[in-house]
Amino acid sequence: AEGFDIDSNKAMANEEKETLEAIFCGSPDECIYNRSKDGFVKVCIMLGESADSSDKRQVLEIQYEEGKYPAIHPRYALIRGSWRPGKGTAKQKEMTAFLVSLPLGEPMIYELFTHATSALMD
Repeated sequence: AEGFDIDSNKAMANEEKETLEAIFCGSPDECIYNRSKDGFVKVCIMLGESADSSDKRQVLEIQYEEGKYPAIHPRYALIRGSWRPGKGTAKQKEMTAFLVSLPLGEPMIYELFTHATSALMD
């Protein structure tokens, strides 16, 4: 299938999922994986402190194609939630630029998470 080693990609993505689950193991709501029928996986990771009220917290949402990620980049990495006026668009553009700069064939989700976390501190 288009030169992708689907089994290898799935194995790498699954290892990354297990690592993320270990990192966020104290709170299963902090990192949620959802597989859709169309072959995409959506990962939502809560940003900010868990003590913050949940309506104020932002969420990093990443979607990738199962079996092709990490050989290709995720479709998107967005930070959802409320932004201070004038900040959101620039930060989303920065996330997209960071996403496409990541090396293919390597896990990217934790890198995106740390980048999103630092973007929120600016």
